[in-house]
Amino acid sequence: RHGRGHGGPFDFGALGEDVLRVSDHLELEKPVIGGYSMGGIVAQLAARRDPSRLGGLVLAATGTGAQRNALEKITMGSLTRGAPVLNAVPVEVAREIDDEVPSAYTWAMRELASVPLATHRTVITEVARFNSTSWLHELELPVAVVKTMRDIAFPRWIQDEMADLLPHSAVFPISAGHAACATHPGTFARRMRTAIGWVVSNSH
Repeated sequence: RHGRGHGGPFDFGALGEDVLRVSDHLELEKPVIGGYSMGGIVAQLAARRDPSRLGGLVLAATGTGAQRNALEKITMGSLTRGAPVLNAVPVEVAREIDDEVPSAYTWAMRELASVPLATHRTVITEVARFNSTSWLHELELPVAVVKTMRDIAFPRWIQDEMADLLPHSAVFPISAGHAACATHPGTFARRMRTAIGWVVSNSH
């Protein structure tokens, strides 16, 4: 879900620490952490904080960062300007949208309508600031990259860059956009299972 129940300051570093705290609370020994889109950023930061506590990562529809050149700045700027439109959809209307396999637009309407505009802007700003290119090479963990081939939010080259920088990675492509988990649920689930299996089989 996109921010439901969130209140107060937003910080990716704190979310990464939360991942490790939850793992400790559940007494999980070297769990494999999966992250989709923004969750992939959080997973990267959790691994950076203490890679010895994790068995590996599965990173889907995410990358090293989203605002390092003119194209990404334009894309992120358009998302920021478009947030009020998404936020203008009444929650009741969004909840009525319940297609079995929704379009990317329908999925976005349903998920984002309940999130305050201020939260949209804060999260987008934090995504735009993120850049893991200087330290990804330090992560000595098996990492599966589920690559969304038609992604606009995290273009293919950003996903490729992430995979190339990671010392132990494998790429599992899916022919879909950023909303692959909603628009191609069956294909996405199968690709995730394969990716998770690869990480588990390569964990130390």
